[in-house]
This record gives sequence, structure tokens and C-alpha cells, in this order.
Amino acid sequence: MAKLAAPSGFRDFLPDEHRKRQELIGRIRASYESFGFEGMDTPAMENLQVFLGKGGGENEKLKSDQIRGQVRF
Repeated sequence: MAKLAAPSGFRDFLPDEHRKRQELIGRIRASYESFGFEGMDTPAMENLQVFLGKGGGENEKLKSDQIRGQVRF
């Protein structure tokens, strides 16, 4: 049977820690919104092909940060 584990860099937040974290995020969100900013959601993970495309600029920076030597994260 395959062993399931969160990808490196991801973690779980147990209820008490999650509650505190959500409260802090809510305060930060309210502060930003008070200055007219609006929220948005983006994917937490992206297909490697997105980074390997010919996007240039920021995509090239992301690609170099994500591919170290011959090991692909």
C-alpha cells in the first residue's frame, strides 16, 4: 500500500492552531480591505509544464527556484 504524506513544504494545522491562524488572517484581510484591496485565490500547486513554458520574466525565476540541479521538486 502506498504511504500518503503531504508534499514537502506543506503542513497540517490542528484545530487550536488553525483557529488562531484564521483569526490572524482575518485581521490582516480586514486591514487590507480597509485600504480598498480585494481578495483572490490562486492554486497552491501548479503543473510543472506551466513553469517549463516560454513565459519568460517571473516564470523563468520560478523555474530556476524550483529546479535544482537534476532534481525536480
